[in-house]
Amino acid sequence: MINYRPLVIGGPMDDDGDTYSHSVYRGDSFICSAAIHSGYLKDERGGCGVVKLVGERTEYPATKHHGIKSIGFHSYFPQSFGFVKDTSATCEDLRWPLLAVSVTYSVILSLFTTSPLVFFWSIFTGLFIHVALVSDPPGFSDYHSLISTAVGRFVPAAFCMAIMYLVAIRFTLRHLKAQIEKTILWLGACWVGSRSCTGRVRKAGVREDVPWSLSQLRSAYVVAELGRCHESDDDEPSAQCTNRYGEE
Repeated sequence: MINYRPLVIGGPMDDDGDTYSHSVYRGDSFICSAAIHSGYLKDERGGCGVVKLVGERTEYPATKHHGIKSIGFHSYFPQSFGFVKDTSATCEDLRWPLLAVSVTYSVILSLFTTSPLVFFWSIFTGLFIHVALVSDPPGFSDYHSLISTAVGRFVPAAFCMAIMYLVAIRFTLRHLKAQIEKTILWLGACWVGSRSCTGRVRKAGVREDVPWSLSQLRSAYVVAELGRCHESDDDEPSAQCTNRYGEE
């Protein structure tokens, strides 16, 4: 099934529905969208907060608040969640500043490097590190696992790039003196390619609890730079929500 709206089941449990302290959502609802729906966070700014698990429920009302219409569910579900009062805060998504730093580094390197070997491997390593650790990192809660996974993926990727460099790429960069054109066309294409691999073509309304729904997606390409919502893997039911509808 494909839904062109965030999966939010439930909402305020009281009659007026004006406070997030009385909002309860089914356990598989999108946390960030639920936070916006309840008024816990603002859609324009995003933010951070704390999620509390409230156990089973038998009634989840359908309501519309803050531009999001939730789905009603009038039956039993074993897990629900809400938001802890007075714990919301503004947090900054650092991926954009880090992207600016990475792009600046690569542009300076491209303009002042004439060696094909130095240019290619410096750019490839820099872009790989940026994607693996910044723009599309795996959902690990500790840096050791994150770095270990990145290194494990770098080795086969570097092997493939070495073959491509020896077979074709080095010939396109040899004796190349048009540094500005190389930066715009060659490096620009590299950044476009790296950004297209970060999984940002997501908000096409695909239900996350139905993996086979991906095969039903035909022409819904809604490209949006979205934030993420990270649930902690420890016993504390906490979450960080940033930007518009950014679910993991």
